Amino acid sequence: MFFDSQEEAEKFYVNYGKISGFCIRKSSTKYRNVDGAKELYLRDFVCSKQGFKAPSNTKQIRGHTRIGCKAKLSLMKDGEKWKVNNFVEGHAHVLCTPRKTHLLRSYREVTVAQKSLIDTFRGANVSTAQTISVMGIDSGGYEEVGCTERDVRNYIGKTRNELKDYDAELFINHFKEKAEMNPSYYFAYEVDEQVNTLLLGRWGCTKGICSFWGCCCV
Repeated sequence: MFFDSQEEAEKFYVNYGKISGFCIRKSSTKYRNVDGAKELYLRDFVCSKQGFKAPSNTKQIRGHTRIGCKAKLSLMKDGEKWKVNNFVEGHAHVLCTPRKTHLLRSYREVTVAQKSLIDTFRGANVSTAQTISVMGIDSGGYEEVGCTERDVRNYIGKTRNELKDYDAELFINHFKEKAEMNPSYYFAYEVDEQVNTLLLGRWGCTKGICSFWGCCCV
């Protein structure tokens, strides 16, 4: 069996793993010297449970993800193509059922539609637990969501970190716009230019008998 590229072979083995009920990962490679240049000529794709985890001194107990599984697809470069050099089909563990394969780590995904839903609910101050509950109902059950609660929380954490650097800028722009729209509105802020950090913000409005003031320190 031949492939036009490593990428094509990897895509084939990923699809095979998804149908069969296991995850794959890239493994060993070998290079050779061709006209004074290094050329990759051997590539292995293996079951994610191939090999054994190195001993650790950590006290936290986790399940073993590597148990010495031998399943793999080995490729050798043959001219401009890649030839299947070795294929080991058998696994040293129970394979995932088709109904749950999409929940294996390699195949889980928070889709664009789910990200949009999560962002909308966060903007409305809906809790993460309630968001996950709605996703389960919308998908016809938690097993059909296509991702886990940890994936959702990881996405929320990632977007929160991405927004962290823009929080001060959003704060300043928000009150600047209010001050431009209302001449009675007052806004001032102080920035530490050495570390580019907002230190203090003051805002307020005086109009007729109504007045209010606010202040925040970072």
